[in-house]
Amino acid sequence: GYYPSEQEVENMKNEVKYSRFIETGEYVDSLDMETFVKLFVNHRPVYGIGKHHIEEALKVLTDVADGDAIISRDTLVDMLLNQGEPMSPRELKACLGSLLGEGTVETALPDDINSAVLAEQVLGFEEVEEYYDEEGEGPVMSEQIVYERDEEHV
Repeated sequence: GYYPSEQEVENMKNEVKYSRFIETGEYVDSLDMETFVKLFVNHRPVYGIGKHHIEEALKVLTDVADGDAIISRDTLVDMLLNQGEPMSPRELKACLGSLLGEGTVETALPDDINSAVLAEQVLGFEEVEEYYDEEGEGPVMSEQIVYERDEEHV
């Protein structure tokens, strides 16, 4: 799936709003299904999210260059509530409820979270085979996705 940030959604809304302004001098305040699909296709990432993306993101959050990055539950929650596009405590609870079921942050998340825990236990991804190009760069997309969402997890 594609989960745009609030800023990405705002950018898409502005793209639609101003799409005919130069021609007509008017704002666009609605869109048809064809325009919606074009907007989605043009803004979604070409490649799916792979294990290496989650590992790299966690390394950035924890300032770990090599090895397995681990973030404490409290640090992750603090970052989600206070950095980037901060979530409200209510939004965090709703998201964790959707991902992990009922419970508190303390019972829903383990004390220490690495990329495997984040991908598999928190986000509910199932690992599938990764494919790389001849230079070892990747993943190369064909019909396979590096991680597929486990719908039964939600």
